[in-house]
Amino acid sequence: MDKIGFIFPGQGSQYIGMGRELYNESADAMRTFDEANDVLGFDLKKICFEGNLRELNRPEIMLPAILTASVAAFRVYMREIGTEPAFLAGHSLGEYSALTCSDVISFADAVKLVRLRSELAAQVKDGMMSVINGVSLREIRDACLQQATPGEPLALACWNGSDQFVISGHEQAVIRAEDQLSVSNGQVTPILQSPPFHSPLMEGMVSQMKDEVEKLTLGSFRYPVISNVTALPYERPEQVVEHLARQLVETVRWYETLAFMQAQGVRLTIELGPKSVLSDLIPRDMGITAMSFGKKDSRSAMKERLQTIRNPHTPTIVTRSLAIAAATRNRNADTEEYRLGVEVPYEQIEQLQARLEEGGLVPTEEQMKQALIWLGQIMRTKRAPLEEQLRRFRQILEDTGTEELLADFPFCQDATVTV
Repeated sequence: MDKIGFIFPGQGSQYIGMGRELYNESADAMRTFDEANDVLGFDLKKICFEGNLRELNRPEIMLPAILTASVAAFRVYMREIGTEPAFLAGHSLGEYSALTCSDVISFADAVKLVRLRSELAAQVKDGMMSVINGVSLREIRDACLQQATPGEPLALACWNGSDQFVISGHEQAVIRAEDQLSVSNGQVTPILQSPPFHSPLMEGMVSQMKDEVEKLTLGSFRYPVISNVTALPYERPEQVVEHLARQLVETVRWYETLAFMQAQGVRLTIELGPKSVLSDLIPRDMGITAMSFGKKDSRSAMKERLQTIRNPHTPTIVTRSLAIAAATRNRNADTEEYRLGVEVPYEQIEQLQARLEEGGLVPTEEQMKQALIWLGQIMRTKRAPLEEQLRRFRQILEDTGTEELLADFPFCQDATVTV
């Protein structure tokens, strides 16, 4: 089956009632909203479900609300469907959701970070953002260059598609650019109540965001996450510090992100958030089918599509072992130890998975145990801390519904199991 990409929206996807259906139907969604309430110290759930739009649109409410609804959707999806993604990508705020769902940032830390992000942005005065449709990238760049001044900066904030862009900066510069682009038949839609994210006006906030992200304990990537700043997957967790800080002033390269996923074989995207904002941005000629988990009818169609055929991305202990083996950071500089303790067992897991896929089989209990033994060897050779090893094994068993093996594998022991 073609690869799947999970996409997470940013601002503009909020609405009153978002997440309520999932909350009423799923303990996972309920737990997510309740955790957000505890972190924030106020009833975010009540605002999302029955508040008023004016209150929800306040950035300090909106950003944590969209993050929470997106993470809740991801958790419900993984519980009810479970087919794993090849890539995760989020648009602006959505990058925080993607990093959370890839286990790099804890949900509680992500809620605090996006709240801080809104507070930092609120310190910037005289800024605004505007959506421009129907013009070319060159026209947008020309307008930003011509209408910006040293005291009134302006920048391309988001490259959403071949003819949809967002500009951001000083209010007067944005207005001048809107006028210039209207002459070129551009359709202008100002974004109300929005701070000037992804513009030079946010430069003074970069160091503060960097300082806060540096305080976090970052995990390893469960799935590859594509950065807004580079339009390429993160290579290591340490890059998150710099990229999330620079994201405040850099362009969201969304169109390039979609092109990257397409080039990597992604043919289905699942939007995990309140609406289908990002799904609507995917060009038809990319050959990517877009579905939204936020819509009940889409959820039904999604389950039918993904559960009626055997999917090589459906998580098993073997596939999860491959993913975690690759994602675990290496701390061992001995090349011969690495070859014997990492490369050899990794190839053995790959060969096992290839045999299973070729025969259309699911792994037996003995094969699952063997995969865990090989994974344990890899993590020990990479010198992963014992705490990380324990967490990874519990994660695998929970993800694959095989918690009964936990008694045998609290961590991977040296053993020989015939496969």
